[in-house]
Amino acid sequence: MKNFWNRKIPTLIGLLIIILGTAVTTFLVKGETLFQIRAGPGQDPKNIKITNISDSSFTLTYLTDEEVIGTLNYGIDPNLLDNVVLDDRDQLSQSVSKYRTHSITVKNLEPNTSYYYSITSGDKKYLNNSNPYKTETGERIDKDPSSQIPMSGKVVMPDGTDVTDGIVVVGIDGAQELSTYLKDDGTYTLPLNNLRSQSLDDYFTLDATTILNIEIYSQNLFSSVSVSPGEISPVSLITLSNSYDFSNTPPELIPLAPESSESGGFPTF
Repeated sequence: MKNFWNRKIPTLIGLLIIILGTAVTTFLVKGETLFQIRAGPGQDPKNIKITNISDSSFTLTYLTDEEVIGTLNYGIDPNLLDNVVLDDRDQLSQSVSKYRTHSITVKNLEPNTSYYYSITSGDKKYLNNSNPYKTETGERIDKDPSSQIPMSGKVVMPDGTDVTDGIVVVGIDGAQELSTYLKDDGTYTLPLNNLRSQSLDDYFTLDATTILNIEIYSQNLFSSVSVSPGEISPVSLITLSNSYDFSNTPPELIPLAPESSESGGFPTF
């Protein structure tokens, strides 16, 4: 009998170790939230803004510390975000690229309608406190837009080289926010004839007292610029990381605006 237990005890101990090991492994796998690989902070969206809202479109802009791919999923049902939209520059090139500044325009929407969306930045989906973000389109405006000329300009890096990855955001007291991205040579064009009031129910008219506050972001650099409507075509050259106030420039020092043949409306991508 003693020999029997001497043979059985090591076997039972081995079985017990196997059972405990299996249980622990199962717990660790199921408890993946304790040990999951987390997305790096460099791809977290920052400074999220909704701009360019019309009755049929809106633009999402945000920043990331690292160059990552950015897309947007949206729908009218917060539980079914099955429409995917690429970055505006990727829509043009028909190829996906990584950026630090992100501009995504959603088009062909219905007026006065709530839309829900999530952001996919890098390899992670981002929500608003576990719920989709939400925005609403404006109503149709039954009159012709204004004949306001577009804003244009150029941005360079501190060493004078072209900016290839950047966004421009424009804020005006009493009006909606607008945005566009910088082209590969650091230039930008932002139509203003469809600019709406903050309530989105009417067009906003610029006058001589209007101040346009421009924010420019690129490669973790930032510039703040203030201009008046007479100084927007073009805005004087901007060197990133510097701030400018052109709103009080004497008229004789303002460059003459070239005649523009561009059609109006928000940027079409």
